[in-house]
Amino acid sequence: MNKHTKIAIFVAPFLLLGGYIASDYYLESLAKTDKVFKLEPEGHCDVFNKKCVLTTGEMKVSIEQNQQNTVINTTYPIDEAILFVVNSEQDVTPYPMTMKQTPYYWQSETQLAEKLANKSDNVKLRIIVKYQGDQYIAQFYSQTIR
Repeated sequence: MNKHTKIAIFVAPFLLLGGYIASDYYLESLAKTDKVFKLEPEGHCDVFNKKCVLTTGEMKVSIEQNQQNTVINTTYPIDEAILFVVNSEQDVTPYPMTMKQTPYYWQSETQLAEKLANKSDNVKLRIIVKYQGDQYIAQFYSQTIR
């Protein structure tokens, strides 16, 4: 066995171990990158009558109207929530939500009560919910059914 073969046999285990550690760091850094998930409505959304649930995987977001306040309830303690109301001219009005009691409940005073007060009123809504750096987004319609 020559000198180069002996060095290769001696160095190979260290290279194998170093490659394993480097790949673990690389995969860990990929796992920490922020992700965007799309929320989908569970059936028909009626925010005015408290029948609007958006889901993706284990995350569920419930949206309802209580007098002048729009309330969001989630299955996980979220960091931030913003509700957007889109009118017929595609103008967007943002409503940043504030924490109500716990990070599971958020609310904001909105104009949805007036826009959804009558039967068959229809409003386009968008929502962004942030949880541990990840964003959960949705665009959906809420239609009042009585």
